[in-house]
Amino acid sequence: HENKIMIYSMTKKKKKTIQINSLLLQMELKSVNHRFVDITIKSNEEFRPLENTLRTALSDEITRGKIDFKCFIKDTPEQKQLVLNEHLLNQYLGLAQKINTLSNNPAPIAAIELLALPGIFQQQNIDLDTIQQDLIAALKTLLSEYKATQATEGEKLFNIISERLKAITQIVTEAIPLLDDLIDDYKERSKQRLIEAIGES
Repeated sequence: HENKIMIYSMTKKKKKTIQINSLLLQMELKSVNHRFVDITIKSNEEFRPLENTLRTALSDEITRGKIDFKCFIKDTPEQKQLVLNEHLLNQYLGLAQKINTLSNNPAPIAAIELLALPGIFQQQNIDLDTIQQDLIAALKTLLSEYKATQATEGEKLFNIISERLKAITQIVTEAIPLLDDLIDDYKERSKQRLIEAIGES
C-alpha cells in the first residue's frame, strides 16, 4: 500500500456569519504561507478581553502561517437604533454653559455639533460571559471548515504536482535511449579521430 503525502494549501480565506443571542457577528480567517505561526486578531473593542482565549483556540489548530482573524459585530436594524447617552449629554451641556459664562461672546451650540461629540450615543452592552462559549464554538467550527478547505485545495495541488512529475519522468524515460545513442556516437567519432591522428603521425 502506497502512503500518500498530504499537502495543505497555506493561502486561504474563510468567512462565517453567526448569530449569538441578539448579536450578529462576521468572522473571517485568512492565512498566507509563513515559516512560523504569526496570529493577528482584529475585533470590536468589546471583544478585547477575549483576545487571549481566541488566540489560544487558533494556535491549538494552526501551527504555521501568517494568520489574520477578524471578528466584528454586523449592523442589524435593532443595532442601528441610536440611543442617546443623556448623562454624558448633560455633562457636555454643563461644560458648554460654563464656557459661555466665561466668554465675552457666548454662542449657542447646534444640536448637530452635539451629536458629533465622542460617546454621545450609547454603545451596545455585551455580556462576554454569556457569549464566550458560543463564540469559541463558532470559531472552532470556522477552523474546521478552514482546515477542510485547506485539505481540498492541497489535494488539487498534490494532483497538479503529481501530473507534472509524471510528465517529467516520461520525458526523462524517453531521453535516456537517446543519450545512450549520443554517447555511443561520441565514442565512435572520438575513436575515429584518434585513429586518424595516429595514422597521420
